[in-house]
Amino acid sequence: MTLSADLFPAGLLVLLAAACLLDRRLPRAWLAFIAFALVMALSWWRLEAPWLALAEAVLGALLTGMALLHGLGRLAARAPIPSHDHCRRPRHQGAARWLGGGAWLALAGIAVWGLSGDPVSIASGEATRRPLLAAGSPS
Repeated sequence: MTLSADLFPAGLLVLLAAACLLDRRLPRAWLAFIAFALVMALSWWRLEAPWLALAEAVLGALLTGMALLHGLGRLAARAPIPSHDHCRRPRHQGAARWLGGGAWLALAGIAVWGLSGDPVSIASGEATRRPLLAAGSPS
């Protein structure tokens, strides 16, 4: 696999996660969550972990997605909740959210850098032959 074939799903996961968390239109955020779970399942499949792909698809997309759909009031006969979050937040909360998001991205980058392993084993291709070994699963 090429680097671009690996980076595209990773970038798509980051964009879908941001869309799910930051979108104020609840049905659209729900769709972003379902898409995130399905892309994550495909990513597990590409990493040759079909049991995790199946678990992600069933638990993430199907069960949690349907629970969120029920929570939005789309499956019940009762009046649905508003489709848009109309709540206004103070200005300082926006800055705190961006600061928290930036701190999370920095910590995630440090974790990826720390888990990337020995440069010699990466150059030898060991991480591409056995991708779950890099994630910490026993051999």
